[in-house]
Amino acid sequence: MEYINAGALAHGDAGIGLEIYIALVGTRENGNRPRALPFPSSLHLLYLLPKGFALISLLVTSPHGWFRRKFRDDYASNSYLKFQKGEHVTRKPSGSYRCPFCVRKKKQDYLYKDILQHARRIGESNRNGKVKANHRALAKYLTMDMADGANQSLQPVISNQELPSKPKEDERFVWPWMGILVNIPTETKDGRYVRQSGIRLKEQLSEFNPLKIQPLWNSKGYTGNAIVKFRDDWPGFKDAMTFEKYFEQECYGRNDWYGSKPHRYGIYGWLARADDYNLRGPIGGYLRNNGDLKSVSALAKEESEKNGKLVADLTNRVEVTNTRLQELECRYNECTLSLNQMMEQRDRLHCAYNEEMRKMQSFARDQSDHILKQNEDLRVQLESKKKELDLKSEEVEKLRNLLMKRKRMQRKIVCFYWHYWSRKRLRRIL
Repeated sequence: MEYINAGALAHGDAGIGLEIYIALVGTRENGNRPRALPFPSSLHLLYLLPKGFALISLLVTSPHGWFRRKFRDDYASNSYLKFQKGEHVTRKPSGSYRCPFCVRKKKQDYLYKDILQHARRIGESNRNGKVKANHRALAKYLTMDMADGANQSLQPVISNQELPSKPKEDERFVWPWMGILVNIPTETKDGRYVRQSGIRLKEQLSEFNPLKIQPLWNSKGYTGNAIVKFRDDWPGFKDAMTFEKYFEQECYGRNDWYGSKPHRYGIYGWLARADDYNLRGPIGGYLRNNGDLKSVSALAKEESEKNGKLVADLTNRVEVTNTRLQELECRYNECTLSLNQMMEQRDRLHCAYNEEMRKMQSFARDQSDHILKQNEDLRVQLESKKKELDLKSEEVEKLRNLLMKRKRMQRKIVCFYWHYWSRKRLRRIL
C-alpha cells in the first residue's frame, strides 16, 4: 500500500474551533463519497492516506492563537532580512521615506518619525497577520538600521531654481555622461556575490532621470559597483551633476569614498571623470569601452561646430527651398492667369449659350402662339364652312325632294296622257 504525506495549514481566528478536519475525496476508481476525519488540535500533522484518496484541504484552528503568533513572528523576521538585503526600498533619494507595503496610498512621502509611527500603528492594529508582520519588520528596520534618519529633515535634493555648480572648462568627463555607484549591498549565494534588483535601484534614483543602471561583474560575481547612464545632452549633464551633488551633500561622494576608511554603510556615487576613466578594474574597463573623455568646453565647441554646420545646411536648404518656391510661385501665377482666362471664356460662352437659348425659346414660344392662333382661325373657318355646307346640304335636300315630287308629277301626267291617248286611239280603232 502506498501513502501520501498530509501537512497542516493555518486558517481562521483563535477560539473558533478545537478540531482539525481532513477532507478526503475518493478517486474515480473506487467512487467513494467524501468523508471528514476529526483529529485533536496540533501544529503539524502527519497523516498517512492510502492510495485512492486525494487531500483537498487541512484546516487548523487553535484556541490560544499560539500558532498564529509564531507564524507572524517568523514572517516578520523574513521581512526584516529582506529590508537588510535591500529588497524593500524605504528611503528615497530626496531624503523622504515611503512604505513599501502601502503602495496604493496617496501619501508616499513621510518624515522619519511619521513613517515610524505609521509602521508601529499598523503593527499593533487588528489587520491581517502578514500586514502586521511586514509593518513590524519595517518599524524594527527603521529603529535598528536607520536610526540616523531621526535627526534628518525632509529636504529636496535640488530645488527647481537651484542649479548644479559649474564645472571647470578644462575638466574632462566621461561622455556620454555616466555616474559611478560603489558599495552597493551584496550577498553571497552558491559561493558567488549577487546583487539587489536593478529596477529597484533605478527607482531610488528616478529623480535624476537615469537611462540605465549597468551592474559590474568580475570572476567572483557581482562587484558591488554599477554605472549609471544619463542622456548625452545638456539636460542629461544637468541630471548627472545633480546626481553627484546629492551624494556630496549626503557625504557619500567621491572624496568621502577615497578619503574616509572604513567606509560607512550605504551607496556612494559621483560623476565619472578622467581619473575614473583611467582606473584598472571593471569600472575603468567599462568606461573606456563605452565612453570617451571630453571637457565641457570641447563638447560646447563640438556642439557649436555642429550647430554651425547645421545652420549652414539649413540655410542652403532654405535657399534651395526659396528658389523652388519662387519657381512654383511663377508656375502658380501662370496657371492662375490661364485659369482666369479659361474661366472668363467659359463665362462668355455660358452667357452666349444662355442668350441663344433665350432667343430660341422666345422664337419657339412665338411660333407656338402663331401656330395656335392659325389653328384657331382655321378651326373657326372650318366651323363656318361646315355650317355653310350644312345649310347648302339642307337646300340641296329640299331641292332634291322638290325635284323628286316634280318627277313623280310628270310621270303621273305622262301616264295620264298616255292612258288618255291610248283609250282615245282605241276608241278610234273601234
